[in-house]
Amino acid sequence: MVIPLFGKKDRGEKKNGSEKSEVLFEKPRATAPREKGAASVIDVGVRDFETAVLRRSLEIPVLLDLWAPWCEPCRRLSPLLERLANQYAGSFLLAKVDIEKHAEIAMLLRVQSVPTVILFKDGRPVDAFMGALSEGEIRRFLERHIVLKKASAEEEQPGGLLEQIGRGEIARARDLVNETTSPPDRLRVLILSGDTNKSRTLLQELKGKEGAEGDPVLESAERLLGFFEEESPESLRIRESLRKNRLRELLPELLEKADDDSVRRRLLDLLVLMGRGELADEIRTRLARRVFS
Repeated sequence: MVIPLFGKKDRGEKKNGSEKSEVLFEKPRATAPREKGAASVIDVGVRDFETAVLRRSLEIPVLLDLWAPWCEPCRRLSPLLERLANQYAGSFLLAKVDIEKHAEIAMLLRVQSVPTVILFKDGRPVDAFMGALSEGEIRRFLERHIVLKKASAEEEQPGGLLEQIGRGEIARARDLVNETTSPPDRLRVLILSGDTNKSRTLLQELKGKEGAEGDPVLESAERLLGFFEEESPESLRIRESLRKNRLRELLPELLEKADDDSVRRRLLDLLVLMGRGELADEIRTRLARRVFS
């Protein structure tokens, strides 16, 4: 049986008056279980993608890490993913794809930037994130879908700043900002509450610091501020929604229009700033299903 796992690839060809499309992958069939002690981290290419990722995900969740040698955030993220894969060996398999060598995979999965990490279960993508998340955020991402065999070593304080941001409760998050709040987290709150002037000033300060290049939070902040400064009807509408603390209502509205590349990019940037959390994870899952179906 053939299924359009990631949608159909339109080649623009016509046959007998109708368009001809190509299905990207066959539905994977179950394979024999691997022996205990199998590697927790593997490299994957075009030839073994179906076997190593799609078929293997019928037995165990597969976390696909799409990276590139020139990508600075990838260098920060990859060691975290590999450490967690080894720490929770048997809970999931980490499959790594160098998009410089295997660009076809990135094209098929419609990857727009790296690092991009996609979780596969039962032969299908179920969730994804972009950018270099913290170790705690990655654990929470995994725990939404996987029963980890070892308890997390760190847990975010209930009701903390990052939790409120991830839930879309930006007004509450602003109340929690104080002198100990890190500048990047302050930037998240400022942009998500529509405060463009303070956001621009803080962003310029952060961009001048060492290690700022390639930071996904700063890159998303830059794009969103540039969009707001256009003062188009759409940018004014979105900024006003943020100022009125309507982020929770705004995200589903953008999700419904996510087939448009520019809208999807803005939605992804908002999710990067939100990090991990109840609402952010729900929207990510719905977006992944929409994009990969």
